[in-house]
Amino acid sequence: MDNHDMSSFTISETFDSPRAAVFDCWIKADVFEKWYPPVDCESKLIHADVREGGYYQQEDRWQDGTHCYIKHVFECISPAEKLAFVTSFCNAEGEIANHPFAASWPKRMLTTLTFEDDGAGTNISVLWQPVEACEEEVAFFIKILPSCHEGWKGTFSRLEGALKELDTPAATAD
Repeated sequence: MDNHDMSSFTISETFDSPRAAVFDCWIKADVFEKWYPPVDCESKLIHADVREGGYYQQEDRWQDGTHCYIKHVFECISPAEKLAFVTSFCNAEGEIANHPFAASWPKRMLTTLTFEDDGAGTNISVLWQPVEACEEEVAFFIKILPSCHEGWKGTFSRLEGALKELDTPAATAD
């Protein structure tokens, strides 16, 4: 996918865990389901097909009864090196839908993760960008870019917890 004309967000984090363990947290459905959902949210994978062209579909549910469905379609799976997937909000049948809380959010977001050795640990670099987005969606994404850092830091914090549960060393502080 060529998205060079789109705005993007990048961030990286280093974990004191082997690349294979960090990578597995993304592609092992039972592990992913436990750590990936937002804070104060329970997530259930209702479909898990980990292969290029396959997808995860999850239902996220908050205590107040609010819920949504999210689909992650795998574009590239290179074990312990690279993982790319397109994320969309969707309905229960997996059809792409607007973000339930922000209608201007891009309908499709490409997440590209690269995994590299960093001493005894692993560095993950994230490239996050809208795909085939209209002007309004790109403008909205640009507007929320400052909050993306905190959102991804929260994701990394939950990943750190998953790695601890897997009995591997924790993430290092930046």
